[in-house]
Amino acid sequence: MIRLHNALTRRLDDFTPLSPDKVALYTCRPTVYDDLHVGNWAAYIYWDTLVRILQLERKRFL
Repeated sequence: MIRLHNALTRRLDDFTPLSPDKVALYTCRPTVYDDLHVGNWAAYIYWDTLVRILQLERKRFL
C-alpha cells in the first residue's frame, strides 16, 4: 500500500488507482527561462521514483 501526501487536506491518503493493475500518469515539462538547475529536475526525480515504486508493486502504465 502506498500513501501519498494530499496537499489539499494535509493528510496522507492511500493511493488507489482507478484500475487495479493500471496507472495513468501525466507530468508536464519544465518551463525553463534560464540555465537549468536542480530545481528544474526535482519534479522528474519525484515522478521517476514514484513510477519505480509502483512498478515494484506490479502496476502497469498507460
